[in-house]
Amino acid sequence: MKTRSLFLLLLLFLVLPLLSASAEVSVRVSPESPRVGDVVEVAVIVSGEEATGVRYRLLLDGEPVFQSKNPDPHFSSAFRPRSEGLFTLEVTAFSGKTALSSAAVDFPVSGHAPEEAGPDVIYSQYDGWWKNKIYTLDKKHTLESSGCALFALSHALQRMGIASDQILPEGLAALFPRMYVEGVGTSTEALIRQAALYFGFQTLHDPVHDLSEIRDAFRRGDFFSFGFVKGHVVLAAALDEDAGMVRVLDSALGVTFSRKGNLPLYTRLSDGTYAEVSSPEDLPGARWFFVNGAWSGGEYWMNLSDCAKKALRLIRRPWLTYKDGSETVALNASWIGSRRSLVSPAAEMLADRTERLVPTEDLTWQTLGSDRPLLAMVTSAKGLSLTDVSGKKLEGYRSMPWGRLLPVLTLGDEKVYVCYRGAFGYLAREGVELLEIPEEDPPSARLLSSGREVRGYPAPDTKSPAACSWPAGTDVLILDRSEGFCLAEGLGSRGWVREEDFSALP
Repeated sequence: MKTRSLFLLLLLFLVLPLLSASAEVSVRVSPESPRVGDVVEVAVIVSGEEATGVRYRLLLDGEPVFQSKNPDPHFSSAFRPRSEGLFTLEVTAFSGKTALSSAAVDFPVSGHAPEEAGPDVIYSQYDGWWKNKIYTLDKKHTLESSGCALFALSHALQRMGIASDQILPEGLAALFPRMYVEGVGTSTEALIRQAALYFGFQTLHDPVHDLSEIRDAFRRGDFFSFGFVKGHVVLAAALDEDAGMVRVLDSALGVTFSRKGNLPLYTRLSDGTYAEVSSPEDLPGARWFFVNGAWSGGEYWMNLSDCAKKALRLIRRPWLTYKDGSETVALNASWIGSRRSLVSPAAEMLADRTERLVPTEDLTWQTLGSDRPLLAMVTSAKGLSLTDVSGKKLEGYRSMPWGRLLPVLTLGDEKVYVCYRGAFGYLAREGVELLEIPEEDPPSARLLSSGREVRGYPAPDTKSPAACSWPAGTDVLILDRSEGFCLAEGLGSRGWVREEDFSALP
């Protein structure tokens, strides 16, 4: 009996250290009673022994819906429940291949969270929520597998403040299922061009590479969609104060970091400086979703020079708008005058796109470099050509004659950036006169109805070639008079007209 007691004491002496060193595992979820679609944060806490991984097992009403194949190194993770019911999350801590201890937590999921939307949202493509959200016509591809370009576009549209459920990822997938090219992916150019017509923003046919043009676009509040790494599209959303770093919104951080090679990416610190990052784990707010074994969406910064080397597709905020009650409406302009303009709603999504004549002072556009909107009136006797940033003439557009009025979007020292019938380009500043928008209308008159057209000249005489012409019967504004001529403005142009060409003068 004495021998047996000594044996038990010895056994207890050997076992106690092992028990005291065994791992204790607990798991917490937040919120404790989530809704369908909520992001559920998971924290696995291991104490008593160092663990190298954790295996996740998820059950819904007692039935398994997910189990990790291998221990996961992420003890902080997340998931989004896609159905209601009683969920159970079981976790097992591992040291190498050895299971240490397990824990479980039950939590009910009921109700539905509001759709993620707003100017601050960044979607996570691989959080499990988009797994069954169909994108393509053949239904073979989902937003999870093929939706990066749609997420980037949605990020831009929401930051523009466009009010429609169609700007959300599922809405865009329903609108543009034909944009996916099998074996290639989404045609970003076609997607942006079609979306521009539908929602009423503007874009350009060619990608933008010029640094000054990119900087001006960011200063106007525009965006760029671009393929950062092969097969993955992100959004360039803003430029920092020093105009050297670009803020990028990315729906799948893991894809980018696994393919970026040596291209440096950064996080912005609280003091405004930047620190290079090597993993999504280094980015504030990044989550690991255990169901897909993938990182969330998030933001990072990259050098403007690196960004400019990509094929940047412009997503231009609607440059011309007006207030219709509480709603801001994007417009297209047939012509802009100093007092009156002919405009129509730009978005194809709107039922009524009737062209209308409105007071120019009721319109809103921004002229960078000025505290108020400006017009450029061509004053070069030979006219001016609309050019790209390098000075090359834009094909398909005639020279702008003396007296043509164009809205100025950027005021530079040597050039002005203008819009003309949906095209954007530059005019030499020395060949234009800058005009502000006056508050009062001058007198109006109607041109004679006889004949096909009435000519306007750059000076109160008929010696120089005609600068412009108007259809007979056009209503024009009388801005000045001199020696039997009137300076008339109409249809977005100015010119001196003989008094005898008016049916009546005020």
